[in-house]
Amino acid sequence: MIKYILIISLVLLSNISIYAQEYWQQEVDYRINIELNDSSHILIGDIEIAYKNNSPTELNYIYFHLWANAYSSETSALCEQMLLHGDDALYNATEEEKGFISEINFTVNDAPLKWEYDSEHIDIAKVLLNKPLKSGETVIIKTPFKVKIPSSDFSRLGHSDQSYQITQWYPKPAVYDNDGWHQMPYLNQGEFYSEYGTYDVSITVPKNYIIGATGDMVNGTKEEQWLDSISDQTKLIENFDEDSLGFPPSSKETKTLIFHQEKVHDFAWFADKRYHVLRKEIVLENGHKILMQAMFTNEEADLWMQSITYLEQSTKFYSDFVGDYPYNHVTAVQGALSAGAGMEYPNITIIGISRDKYTLEETIMHEVGHNWFYGMLGFNERDNPWMDEGINTFVQNEYMHKYQPDLSVAEHYLSGLKLFKLDQVGLPYFSYLMNKFTASYNLDQACGLHSSQYTSGNYGISVYMKTAMIIDYLQQYLGKEEFSIIFKSFFDKWKYKHPKPSDFKEHFEKQSGKDLSWVFDDLINTKKRIDYKISSIKKNGDSLQIKITNKGKINGPVHIKAIDDGGITLEDKWVDGFEGKQTIGLINKNPHRITINSDYSLLDYTPRNNTYNSDKALHKSRKLKLKFITTAPKNNEQYLYFTPVLGWNNYNKLMAGVLIFNHSLMEKKWEYELMPLYSFNQKTLNGSFGLHRNFYTRGFIRRMSIGIVGKKYEYTNSRIENYKLAYLKLSPEVKFYFKNPDGNSKISNTARIRIVHIDKEVQSYDYCMSSMSTPVPSYYNYSILDIDYHYKNNRILNPYGFDFNLQAGASVTKASLSINYAFSYNDRKKNALEMRLFVGNIFSSNNSSTDFTYKMSSFDGGDDYLYDYTYMDRSGYSGFYSHQITPADGSFYLQSPIGRSWGFISALNIRAGLPFTKFIKVYGNLGYSSSAKSLSVPYDKSVLGEAGVLLTFFNRNFEVYFPLLWTSQFQGVMDLRPDYKYSDNIRFTIRFDLMNPFKLKKEFNL
Repeated sequence: MIKYILIISLVLLSNISIYAQEYWQQEVDYRINIELNDSSHILIGDIEIAYKNNSPTELNYIYFHLWANAYSSETSALCEQMLLHGDDALYNATEEEKGFISEINFTVNDAPLKWEYDSEHIDIAKVLLNKPLKSGETVIIKTPFKVKIPSSDFSRLGHSDQSYQITQWYPKPAVYDNDGWHQMPYLNQGEFYSEYGTYDVSITVPKNYIIGATGDMVNGTKEEQWLDSISDQTKLIENFDEDSLGFPPSSKETKTLIFHQEKVHDFAWFADKRYHVLRKEIVLENGHKILMQAMFTNEEADLWMQSITYLEQSTKFYSDFVGDYPYNHVTAVQGALSAGAGMEYPNITIIGISRDKYTLEETIMHEVGHNWFYGMLGFNERDNPWMDEGINTFVQNEYMHKYQPDLSVAEHYLSGLKLFKLDQVGLPYFSYLMNKFTASYNLDQACGLHSSQYTSGNYGISVYMKTAMIIDYLQQYLGKEEFSIIFKSFFDKWKYKHPKPSDFKEHFEKQSGKDLSWVFDDLINTKKRIDYKISSIKKNGDSLQIKITNKGKINGPVHIKAIDDGGITLEDKWVDGFEGKQTIGLINKNPHRITINSDYSLLDYTPRNNTYNSDKALHKSRKLKLKFITTAPKNNEQYLYFTPVLGWNNYNKLMAGVLIFNHSLMEKKWEYELMPLYSFNQKTLNGSFGLHRNFYTRGFIRRMSIGIVGKKYEYTNSRIENYKLAYLKLSPEVKFYFKNPDGNSKISNTARIRIVHIDKEVQSYDYCMSSMSTPVPSYYNYSILDIDYHYKNNRILNPYGFDFNLQAGASVTKASLSINYAFSYNDRKKNALEMRLFVGNIFSSNNSSTDFTYKMSSFDGGDDYLYDYTYMDRSGYSGFYSHQITPADGSFYLQSPIGRSWGFISALNIRAGLPFTKFIKVYGNLGYSSSAKSLSVPYDKSVLGEAGVLLTFFNRNFEVYFPLLWTSQFQGVMDLRPDYKYSDNIRFTIRFDLMNPFKLKKEFNL
C-alpha cells in the first residue's frame, strides 16, 4: 500500500511540476476617459478594466498600482529612494508641488469592492473581489479617479507650468505570474513590469494643445491635418528664438482625441501648446508603413530639426537587428524630465535637455529601442534591469558603431578634455574604462542585482555599460551571424511576453549548443573577473605554442590573434575557457604580434599582459611614456604622470617643482607620488612623497592600503640670522576601507593605524663659548602611535558620524571621541543645525618640549605636532598668516592659550544656516577642561564659551570666523594686550589637506 501511495504521489508531483512550468500570463484591457484642467493641473476621469485570469488558480483579490501617490508624501518609497541618492526635492516640496491620485471607488457590475492601501506603500492598493475570479474568467472593474499632477522636478509624471508629462497616471493592476504578485511601489531607479492588453483612451484638453501619445488616433482626421500643417511650417523655420518659451493662453474650446493600441503594457501622453512638429512616413522592408513624429519647443530646436532622421534610423536599425516594428508610429517629444535624459513608453519617448547633437541622437535611439526591450519583450525591469537597459545598450552600441563610428568621448561627453587625449577614446573603450575604474576601487557591482541594490553610479556602469559589453562578448564568441539568428529567434518566441533571465540563458544555450554559464552565472551575476595572460611562447617545429594562464575566476573563452608587421591578421581563433594553464598551437610561427582578448568588450581586467611582440627583447614589455596629469591608457603603454607645482609658505617663500606619480584615475596595486620643491628663498630642497600597496578583499574589509608618507619643509624662524628651522615627517601606515552594508549605503567607514615620526630642528643655547648664551640649531624627535576610526553616514537628511582617536608615545597617551550630527531643516537651502560633541582625556604624560595637550581652540600651525595639515605659517605669531586655523579638538574659533588641558576636556560645537543664504552661518561653542596647563594668564576653569558668525565657501574648504560674544576668561586674556583690536579675533581656514587630489582619490566612493 505504501508503495502505491509513493507512486501516486510521484505522479501527482510530476504533473504539478510540469503544469507549473507551462507559461501563461494575464491579459488586461483598458478603457479610459480623462480630461485635463490646465489651470489647476488636475486630471479627472474614469477607467474600465477588463482583467482576464489566465492563471491556473482562482483569484480573490487583485493588487493595483496607484503610482501617482508616490508624489504625495515624504514617506513614499520614491521619496526615500530619492533621499538615498542625495535628492531632497520631493521631501522639501510644497503641497502645491506634490501630486496624488484620489476619488477611487472600485466597482464590479455597479457593486462596490472593498479595497485597502498597502500597509507599507501608499501607491499600492489591494482590491478584494466580491467573488473568486476563476481560471479563464474575466472581470470588469470600474472606478472614477482624479490625479493632481505633481511638479516635474521629481520624476516622470508631472507638469512644468502648462507642459504636461502624463505617465504612470491611472489605476493599474500589478503583474501576477508564476512567481506570484509583483506589486511594487513607484521608483525612479528601477522601472516597471506590467501586463499586456489593449488600450482605448479618450483625452480631452483645450483645443490648442498638441498631444503626443501611445496608440493610433482613431477620431483625428482634422487633428492629423493640423499636425501636418504645423510640420510643413516647422520645416520652413531657419532660426528659432530659444528665449521665446512662454505659453500662449489656453483655448476656451476643448477637443477630445481617442487613441487605440493593442499589445502594449502601458499608455503615456504628453501635451504642450508650444510644440513644433516634424512628421515623416517611412516603409520597412516588409512593407509596413510607420509615421515618424517629433514634437519640440524652441529650446534646442536647432538640434531637434534632425530628430526625424534619428527616429527613422533607429526604427529601421532595430527592426533589422532585432525584429520588425509592428506599430503604426514612433514619436519623440521634448519635455521636462528629472529622471534621466529620456524615458520610454509604447510608441513614444520623452527626451530632456540634450546640449549637443550626439546626445540627442543617442538618447532618441536608445529610448526608441525600448519599444523592443521593455516594449515587446516585457522584462521585469525592477528585478532584472540588465535585461532591459543592458541589452538595449548593446544594440545602441551597434547602432552608434554604424552611424557614429568615429565619435570620441571628448566630443560626446567631455568636450574640452582633448588635452588628455580623450578625443582619441572611442565610446566602447570609455565603457571599459568606467567599469575598470569602479572595479579598481572594489566598488563595482554585479549586473544581475535587483534595481534597488545599486548605487546611482553603478546603475549606469554595471547595468548599462558592463551588460552591453558582456552581450557583445557573447556575440563575438558565437559569431555575429549565429548570434543574430539566436537573438532574433528569442525575440520572435517571447514577443509580447515576460521572459526571465533563465529563459534568455536557456534559449541561447539550446540554440548554440554551448555551455554559457560563464556569461549568465559568472559575468552577469557575480563580480568575478576575466583575467588571462600570455605566460610564454615557444616555437615547436612549424608552429607556435602559446601558454596562457587564467589568473581570474571566470573560465570565459579566449580570443587569440596573430598579426604581421603590416597589421594584417594571420590567424584568428577562439579557445573555450579553462582553469589554470593551457597551451594552444598556432599555425603561423613568425607573427609580429600575438594578442589575447584584445577587444575591450572581452573585459580582460589586466590587458597589459595580453600582448607578445616578437621584435622586442622583452617580448611582453610596454612603452614607458611621460604624460601630463593623465591620459587615456593603452594596453601596450605604461605611464609616468607629471605636473608642474608651485608652493609657498612664510619661511620657504616661493617654491617650484614637479609632481611625479604613477597612477591616475584608476587605483593601482602599487602607487607612488614624489613632489620635490625648490625654495628660492632658502635655497633648500623640500617636498613630500608617498608609497602605497593596495589590497582588495571580498570580505567586510573592501580595501586595505599599506604604505609610507613623508614630507619636509621649514616651519619657523630661528634667532640665528637668516636661518629657518625645518622638520621632517615619516609615517608608515595601514588604512582599512570597510565594505558598506549594501550598495546604496552612504556610509564612509575607515580605520587607520600609523606611526608618526617627527625630526625637527629646534633652537638651543651653547653656554660654554662665552658668558652670553648663543642660539644654535639642534635636533629633537618623537614618535607617536596614532590609531583612528572614522564612521560617517553621508545621507542627505540628518547625516551623522563619529571619530575615535588614540595616540600613544613616550611623552603622552591620550584618546578622544568626536560625535557629529546634523539636523536638516525642511527648506530649499539645504541648511542644517550641525552639532559636534568632543571629549578627550590624557591618561599619562611626561615632560616634553612639544605641547601634546588637548586644546579648546582650533589648531594653528604651532599646535599641529603631527604635521598633518598645511599652513602658510606655523609660528603662531606672524600676523595675518597666524590667523589660519584648522578645526580640531575643542574647535573654538577664538585663538587663545586658555583651555589647554593635560587631563579631561570636552566641547560642544553648534552651527546653523540662515534661511536666506547657504554662505552665512551662526555658531556657538561651549567647552570645559578639568586640568589646565600652567599659564602666565589668569584662568578660571569654569565653562568657556563663544558665539559668532562665519562665512563658508567651497564645501567648507574655506571659511572665515567672526566672534561676536565670548566669556570673561577670553576677555581677560585680551585685556593683557594693550595693542589688542577686534581684527585680532578674526580667523580663517583654508583646508589644503582636503584639497589633496590623492587623498580625494583614496576616499572615493560611489
